[in-house]
Amino acid sequence: MFSWLDARYGNAFSVSTSTDNRRYGTDCYVYRQPIDITLCAKSKKGQIKKLGDLYGGLVSVYKRFSNGHVMFLEPVMVLEIHMPISLLSAESIEDAFDLFYGE
Repeated sequence: MFSWLDARYGNAFSVSTSTDNRRYGTDCYVYRQPIDITLCAKSKKGQIKKLGDLYGGLVSVYKRFSNGHVMFLEPVMVLEIHMPISLLSAESIEDAFDLFYGE
């Protein structure tokens, strides 16, 4: 699922550990930024803020601050996708970073 991210980002990309996935809902890291790729951000518990949509709403970008139990040391980028994940590109990740850090 993440081979294209590995190819694009190399050492700047890593898959989350199962512990991080359970605690923070993260799937992977790019530039050490925790990222959660999901089909439904509304199902996420805790403090979450929608930052905007990309590509006519095919990708929504959120900033998640907690999971309902603990505040995170750093916010998790949540990408809610409304398309096949195979269509998610490195450019969409870069555009999501722009929204995430440009807030």
